[in-house]
Formats: sequence, C-alpha cells, structure tokens
Amino acid sequence: MSQALERMLTLEHFLADIRCAFEANRQAVGDRTVAAVRIARAADQLYVAQLDEPGATVWQRAVAVATLCAEAAIDGDARLDQCRLEPPR
Repeated sequence: MSQALERMLTLEHFLADIRCAFEANRQAVGDRTVAAVRIARAADQLYVAQLDEPGATVWQRAVAVATLCAEAAIDGDARLDQCRLEPPR
C-alpha cells in the first residue's frame, strides 16, 4: 500500500471517529461550560497526551478536540449569541 493511500485511509478513520463522537454527544446531556473553554481544556489534554501517552490516547484526545470544534462550528454556543458576529457566507 502506498504511503499516500495509507494516510488517506487513516484520515478517513479519524473522520469516522469524529462523526461517531459528534453523534454520541448529540444524544448525551450537554456540558454547560462555554464551548471555547471546553475546547481549550480538551486541547490541553491533547498536548499532555502527546508528551506522555501512547498513540491510542493521543488519537482519542485529538478526536475529542476535533469533535468539540465541529460542535462549536455547527451548533455554536447559545450563551454567546449576544456577542458573536454572524458567520461568513
């Protein structure tokens, strides 16, 4: 298998994991913390995992960060609606 194909399959696997986590989070009762704070916390956990944890943990943390970013981009954060600018079209 070529390196390019292997990278593409890995990316597809990563995106599938994000989709699963995104859908699972929609079913769960949401965290009431501001989305930006949740993203920052998850990014910090990813940073620490990259320093000290095995690859599987880094993968899980990266999926968590990406999922939170997708939620922020798609759903926004109702608590911030008053101060948020309209998204670009």
